[in-house]
Amino acid sequence: MHPTIDINELKEEIEAHNHKVIKITNMLETKTKKPLPLFFIELQQKDNNKDIYKIKNLLNTIVNIKQPYKKRDIVQCTKCQAHGHSKNYCFRGPRCVKCAEKHLTSACPRKQKFEEVICCNCSANHPASYKGCEVCKQLQQRLFPKLRGKQTEEHNLRPDQNRKNPTRTTTRSSQSNSSYAQILRGNTSTHQQYSEKNDINNNDPLAVATNTSKQQTNLEETIIQLMKKIDTMLNLTTVIAKLK
Repeated sequence: MHPTIDINELKEEIEAHNHKVIKITNMLETKTKKPLPLFFIELQQKDNNKDIYKIKNLLNTIVNIKQPYKKRDIVQCTKCQAHGHSKNYCFRGPRCVKCAEKHLTSACPRKQKFEEVICCNCSANHPASYKGCEVCKQLQQRLFPKLRGKQTEEHNLRPDQNRKNPTRTTTRSSQSNSSYAQILRGNTSTHQQYSEKNDINNNDPLAVATNTSKQQTNLEETIIQLMKKIDTMLNLTTVIAKLK
């Protein structure tokens, strides 16, 4: 729905479907903070809460109501830079996200950007908030094993796919000494020769007539040979009958 819609009217429309709305929030774009045509609806717990997904029209607008997506991001404290809690529930000492010293990031004496950043979690050369940190990756795999299993399955499928396509591997190895342009040029010339040959055969009536006459001749010869074999079998049958 359009973000300029009246929240109160939307609330009344939803409650007309026998639901009790606690709060409706218009979602904002993460970077620009612009309102999106998305609304987060919080309902009072009732037995018919799941019936809200059946609603397809609100305020003369076609809508699609879904469950909120579960975030797979791990909460990280902006005070001590550890994972699993926020700064509101932190009882540890502060650590800087840039230099890993024991002070808040806002109190860091280095105000300008510098390359000698240190992660206080793994001591690598990146900020502690970097999502590619090894500590963060290990926690991600531990908390969401389905993602790890899916990646393992895809990794295991790759060797099987290579075994099922031995021709592709052989072709690539046989042409490894040639450049891509040479291979492409060679394939183009072969395709052109094949196309020209087919065009000649299709457009030349003499060639078509010759091919047709050859096929008829081969068919006649085959029929004659079959008739000779049938005559021989009939003669043998007659001789056997006379001997009896």
